[in-house]
Amino acid sequence: MARGDLQLLTPATLIAATKDVHDGSGLWLRFPRKGGTPAFVFRYQGRDGKRHDLSCGQAARGSVEAAAESLNKARAAHTLARAQLATGIDPLDEKRKRDAEQNRERNEAKAAKAAKKAAAVTLRRFARDYHAKEVEPVRSTKHGKQWLASIEGPLDEKRTPQQRRQRKLLDALLDRPIDAIEDGELLEALKPLAREIPETCSRVYQRLVEIFDHAIRPAKLRTDNPALLIQRQLKKHLKRESENFKALDWREMPDFIERLRKAEGTAARCLEFTILTASRTSEALGCEWDEINLEAKTWRVPARRMKRKDQGDHLVFLSDRAVEILAAQKGQHERFVFPSITGNGKAQSNMAMLSVRDSSPAAWGRFRACECRVTGRQPRYLPSTLFTITGGRDQDSGQADQAAGFGDHVNRFTHAALMTRGQAQAEVRRDGLTSFERIP
Repeated sequence: MARGDLQLLTPATLIAATKDVHDGSGLWLRFPRKGGTPAFVFRYQGRDGKRHDLSCGQAARGSVEAAAESLNKARAAHTLARAQLATGIDPLDEKRKRDAEQNRERNEAKAAKAAKKAAAVTLRRFARDYHAKEVEPVRSTKHGKQWLASIEGPLDEKRTPQQRRQRKLLDALLDRPIDAIEDGELLEALKPLAREIPETCSRVYQRLVEIFDHAIRPAKLRTDNPALLIQRQLKKHLKRESENFKALDWREMPDFIERLRKAEGTAARCLEFTILTASRTSEALGCEWDEINLEAKTWRVPARRMKRKDQGDHLVFLSDRAVEILAAQKGQHERFVFPSITGNGKAQSNMAMLSVRDSSPAAWGRFRACECRVTGRQPRYLPSTLFTITGGRDQDSGQADQAAGFGDHVNRFTHAALMTRGQAQAEVRRDGLTSFERIP
């Protein structure tokens, strides 16, 4: 046997070794420079004339048995590599081809497994999973239900023929595998909603963007987001027609106020206060005690909470009923007049007033079913109309006063006159809302 063919390593020397050791015929036990587990390496000269190192496996040194097993495996790999060299095959090239083939097979198996998983995951199922994991934990119960309902729509038995037509394509898409949905068919499914109920369509679209993003990463069910690809085309179909909310006829206001005063809760009182003061919803909801002067019967809304902040604070004169509402709210919260009933230390949300009509359908009768809004512009439109009817002053000027304080009118009236006019408006609000029979 030639000296190069000698097998110099034994399990004992393998365990005891602290530096590189040659086993013979180019097979080395190599120690990493930066520390770590030593490995067997076959060092040979390739056909290109350069030196190559072929890994023959790691060296196990935990026990004699483990050392002997790793040494035998390394020598077997070394023998195979030498045989390949003898037939003109570069063992390193052969190993690279073998590794590439194994990686390809591994990737194909992984892709097949992912495809099988994606085929079993429909858009509806994935949307529900995403909702349960990402939406419900961070949103209120009400919003969480609305989030999912906007995508799936009402239950089939509760749908109108119009809703079935609007959601026919979207329903079919929800039951498709999430990885098979194309951008073109998603656009076609959203078009009916975009044309007829654009606000709902916008919400559905935004939520689908989130869902498909989650399907890309971390779920890895897709490689693209079809919702983002249709953003520009969908905007062309979102026809938002500007239409004012229908106002409640002023002749029906006494009946409405009577029902409102029978309703219980902070939201009902806030709504009534909003109407009596002709204020914006946000101004009444955020009303704070340091803005109120019960003795002077005034409410000074700071400019920072006004729509037009450049015209300074807005002074509102309070009727007796408005003062009565404020007095009843005393002690509920140290800062906010109309605090949230959730006890979170904040003012009521902007949905609080709208919930008043939903709380007792039988009590509200036709007012619950009507399309008019009793919040927003309605409370501001009504008092100016009443003031005009009773001959106080012209409606345009009255609404100008309501907009952001008395503003430009200061130059035309003395402060006393303004006080008189404001008090008169407060009384008209009080009497007009409950006693329309006295108005000719």
